[in-house]
Amino acid sequence: MVKSPFHQIVLIALSVCLIFSSGCARTRQARFYTLHSMASSESKILPESITHNLFVGIGPVRFPKYLDRPQIVTRTKNNEVNIAEFHRWAGSLEDEFSSVLADNLSVLLSSDHLYLFPWRSSIPIEYQAAMEVSRFDGGFGGNINLRTRLTIIEGKGKKVLLYKNISLSEPVKGGSYEALVAAQSRAMKHLSSEIADAIKNLACKRFQEICSD
Repeated sequence: MVKSPFHQIVLIALSVCLIFSSGCARTRQARFYTLHSMASSESKILPESITHNLFVGIGPVRFPKYLDRPQIVTRTKNNEVNIAEFHRWAGSLEDEFSSVLADNLSVLLSSDHLYLFPWRSSIPIEYQAAMEVSRFDGGFGGNINLRTRLTIIEGKGKKVLLYKNISLSEPVKGGSYEALVAAQSRAMKHLSSEIADAIKNLACKRFQEICSD
């Protein structure tokens, strides 16, 4: 069968498109990111009698639907967000957030008894830190904003001991997603410090001890 010049042009055009599309597919591979925990050297040594043996539960931690996705979300304007298809979390953001929070609190409270929700009923949780995150995003050249409603609950009686709105801001030092995630990790460090201080103060009142900063 003899192909007409028109058919030949179409075949060449399709071949060129396939070459370019395959090249783009190779160059636009997704990159994956994780939050990082604070180092043990970044904490103050706390009295072992107050925090060393505390059993603390982390969670549940709830995120809004626009953040509950594999892609990293940035905010371009107050009411406009961008979903980065090729810049993604290595795992669930909720799981990443909870794990880093537990690691940080383990350092700040000098305790190895940190448990992620849901934990076994046999674990004698003394303080449960539950959170509803309303914002955890930002933009390049701006700030990361972390806003959450923290509830600390007594482990046994399920009594609410503290309810607090926390709003934190951390500058993004660069125009890359690495800089963005690094700023989010620093914001989590500050959040962890606020939670650790709250738990420490509750423990001081419980054991009727005078605690210094």
